[in-house]
Amino acid sequence: IKVDAQRDLDEALPALDVAQKALKALKLSSLQEIKALGNPPGGVKLTLEAICVIFGVKPVKKTDPNNPGKRFDDYWEASQKGPLSDPKK
Repeated sequence: IKVDAQRDLDEALPALDVAQKALKALKLSSLQEIKALGNPPGGVKLTLEAICVIFGVKPVKKTDPNNPGKRFDDYWEASQKGPLSDPKK
């Protein structure tokens, strides 16, 4: 088990290093630009959905305009009120 765990850790550490460098390079102006988007690209929405899940931000329940009576989880609106509300944190 120890050998397997060490192998998994050795595999994961380079990705952690890359992620930490990316966070250090992130600028406040970039986050403000994302927040100002009216309808962001799918990749931005997906990334913010992941951030909301990681930080425990609940989605806003919305009615699906293409499917009346059905609801969907809107993480974009939730991210505007959550992680993007004060990007300096």
